[in-house]
Amino acid sequence: MRYVIYGAGAVGGGIGVKLTQAGKDVVLIARGEHLRVMQAEGLRVRSPREDVRVPVNAVASPAEVDWRGDEVVLLTMKTQDTVPALEALRAAAGSRVPVFCAQNGVENERMAARRFEHVYATLVQMPTTYLVPGEVQLFGAHSWGNLDTCVYPSGVDATAEQFCRDTNEAGFESLADPLALEQKYAKLIFNLNNIAQALFTPKDDPTELVRQLRAEGEAALRAAGISWTPPERARQANFVYGEIPGLKREGGSTWQSVVTGRPLETDYLNGEIVLLGRLHGVPTPGNATMLDVAAETAAGRLQPGWITPEECLARIAQRSNR
Repeated sequence: MRYVIYGAGAVGGGIGVKLTQAGKDVVLIARGEHLRVMQAEGLRVRSPREDVRVPVNAVASPAEVDWRGDEVVLLTMKTQDTVPALEALRAAAGSRVPVFCAQNGVENERMAARRFEHVYATLVQMPTTYLVPGEVQLFGAHSWGNLDTCVYPSGVDATAEQFCRDTNEAGFESLADPLALEQKYAKLIFNLNNIAQALFTPKDDPTELVRQLRAEGEAALRAAGISWTPPERARQANFVYGEIPGLKREGGSTWQSVVTGRPLETDYLNGEIVLLGRLHGVPTPGNATMLDVAAETAAGRLQPGWITPEECLARIAQRSNR
């Protein structure tokens, strides 16, 4: 099975380089200076266990892939980039190529299933950072991450099982779990914290804000009749983080987007909860407020610390009293 990693940044670059090191057939799709460095010098991997530069096969678009018919595609771009990526992929590879949505949130699978016959939901629990072109940092202590996968919306098949075997050989801990989508909904609740973690400084205490965001999220999922993995069964709760000499992991994917001025995926995390709330009559003033704050952050290219948790809570209270 040949792996085409579409969106080879932090997560995609990390998965792709580890599969490459394990001897799998891999093509990375990237863009800009990141692509140029990978093509010229390879991809540098920094982790608790290694600091190496790995030669990789990298191209700029699906149209540059020599499609043979044995590929599976891992989507690893941010959700706001998924639709144009799917259109380019379908134009190059047709609608029957298997598509794995290794992304945050739950909207990508829906978008893919409109266009492709074989779609898979992949949980990504993988602490990784991409800030420097041609370099990814992997912070897993004992494994690189968890990539549990199911056929969308549920079940497993031979392709999902092969993906899990291959990624396990590459140092991941992946399960072919027929209910992996429930794990993704559990991670969605966890990821409602992403925008808070990205906006505040270490001296801030966002505990009450995060509590509100997650309480709204759980209420919206319950109203929609959506099941999610309970905390005691959540795989991400058991993941062990490691340290990279000379590096500190400052923040997750949304923080990395904020500090580099890239678009935010908050509309597909907190926005998913706002949408469910509006569909099912559940008030979500906290998550709706944080969508506005995220939009303001992106539009002004504002950096962490421009707003405090207390100011966000005040905005939420104002919205609730309208």
